[in-house]
Amino acid sequence: MLDLVWGIDYAGDDRVVDVFVKRLRQKLGHDREKWAIVTIRGMGYKFKVE
Repeated sequence: MLDLVWGIDYAGDDRVVDVFVKRLRQKLGHDREKWAIVTIRGMGYKFKVE
């Protein structure tokens, strides 16, 4: 995602995506019975709707 958004020469912190997902989870609320943003280790994130 970093390469697509900021380009391959991005010199910033690579944790910016993690912080963004954390804030997105907070803004979407705590109704985790219907949805979840799942962390896939070594790959990224997946939005899951039940």
